[in-house]
Amino acid sequence: MLLLGMEEVDLKGIVLTNADTIDSFGMDAHWKIAHLCNRSDVPIVLSHAGGWNPFPYVYRQMSLLRGWIA
Repeated sequence: MLLLGMEEVDLKGIVLTNADTIDSFGMDAHWKIAHLCNRSDVPIVLSHAGGWNPFPYVYRQMSLLRGWIA
């Protein structure tokens, strides 16, 4: 959000890696943040690269459940 709000920064794009989140939900969240900041011109892409030490998939699912419970 910080970079999206800086007018002096020429942000070329945002790359999301599937390491600490579930890719489809992470992409949706990034898209919503970009639109909230009125920066729909910045492309958001999903990388095929994996993280060095990604969270296990079970932990990633827990973050979704916490969102529903909270």
